[in-house]
Amino acid sequence: MHAATLLQWARLRIDVRDADLLLAYALHREREWLLAHPETTIHPSHATRFRRMVIRRTRGEPLAHLLGTQWFFGRTFRVTHDVLIPRPETELSVELALGTVPISEPTTIIDVGTGSGCIAVTMAAERPRARVIALDASPSALHIARHNARTHQVRDRIAFHQSNLLDFQIKNGKMKNAPFVILANLPYLTTAEWRALPNSLRTFEPRNAFDGGRDGLYCFRTFFRQLSSFATHHRVRSVFLEIDPQRKPALTRLTQQRVPHWHRGWHRDLADRWRVLELRPPEMKHQ
Repeated sequence: MHAATLLQWARLRIDVRDADLLLAYALHREREWLLAHPETTIHPSHATRFRRMVIRRTRGEPLAHLLGTQWFFGRTFRVTHDVLIPRPETELSVELALGTVPISEPTTIIDVGTGSGCIAVTMAAERPRARVIALDASPSALHIARHNARTHQVRDRIAFHQSNLLDFQIKNGKMKNAPFVILANLPYLTTAEWRALPNSLRTFEPRNAFDGGRDGLYCFRTFFRQLSSFATHHRVRSVFLEIDPQRKPALTRLTQQRVPHWHRGWHRDLADRWRVLELRPPEMKHQ
């Protein structure tokens, strides 16, 4: 059977691009090569593997899980059911954080809820002089994050720790002269919103990466309490939190209560929706 015939069958069932990528993956080829060689004869074993992946895709399994990887900030990251699949929106937090960390400066960067490690690895790769600390409550997620750090050759500059948000760093981190930049992608959907998500999301990605409790702010309350404690003993330069646009009013009130003297900045994503909350301690407001 030729590649063109298989692709025609698959494109009637799933997205054209998904079909192309899955067949290229089954053949251990690049998509561009596949499209340039539609007459290629496909071995029966490869055809069978491809059909099975197409069927799984029709049932809602994410393309990233079928391919085993997801693209983020110019790099590929291994993903499994144990971690949230990196989203393009999260790149905004990374871009903003990079803007506060000079290439030549030894800064300590903390990635709270590291998941696949896409933020921690990207920050380490983009800022070679930075020291990165990646925290996550899930041992399985930390295993994936370590793998990605090794793949991108930054494992020696990232310390991975199991932690409830900032808890490990508060209890074990020593005072440092270098400034800290903190990034966090906390669960920000309400439980009702999580239950209303497509079955493909609820089935294949970890609930604790989405479900932020009754009002979507459960983890934010804990984080702000921890942040106040952490900032009394460490030089925090900036904090970047990915948010749900709907949570902006509630987060404004919450930060006024929990970190009242910190400067708040709000950033929109490419869809012109509020996506990142930036916090700076009082003495850093005008720097």
